Amino acid sequence: MYFRKQQERKDMKNQNLKEIIDTYFKHAKLRHVEIEKGETLFNRKDVVSHIYFLKGGELSIILNSQTVWQAFHHEFIGITSYFNHETKYSSTVKAYKKSQLIQISTEDFKAALITYPALNTYLMKLFSNRINLIYEHTKTHAALTRKKRLLKLILDKVEPNQSNRYNFRYTSKEISEFIGAPHNYVKTILSNLQDKKLINFNQGLIEIIDLKGLRLVSE
Repeated sequence: MYFRKQQERKDMKNQNLKEIIDTYFKHAKLRHVEIEKGETLFNRKDVVSHIYFLKGGELSIILNSQTVWQAFHHEFIGITSYFNHETKYSSTVKAYKKSQLIQISTEDFKAALITYPALNTYLMKLFSNRINLIYEHTKTHAALTRKKRLLKLILDKVEPNQSNRYNFRYTSKEISEFIGAPHNYVKTILSNLQDKKLINFNQGLIEIIDLKGLRLVSE
């Protein structure tokens, strides 16, 4: 028994989340779900009835009107509420992009954790890491002014384009959700940055013109 558990833990290290679904939930009654951008997967205070596995896309996890983190492909959604033994989800989850998920009932999820102890250990570690990330995000968020939060978000998520400039793939409305600030406030700050020729802000979309200058402003 001891050596079987040791082998399970060793095997887990060599598996990605997709393989975990295929291996440890192969007997569960899985349902494939697809949601469009902007649609809600579940709301805070909804009854915890399912755990979700994100196959592709991107989800926003929102707490108290603020996006606390983004989930990308091959992540479990809902495990924080589950492992905290909550009867209702602790956050709202919306699709930032069109997303494909596998829906697992809490009964099947619990059965898999009992059947495969290594899975339980692996997901508990994943749960603990996620709690730490959210805590660090919240602590950093609280220590910064709204303007600093906005600038940090842009600098953290810029992406180069073919014009030797940088794109920022979130809209002004989505920024307001990320930093927990009114949309009008965000638009005002972005307009000021545009006046300083640091960004181009048009119809909610943002292009970074002067990344170095933007970094100086953020300091």
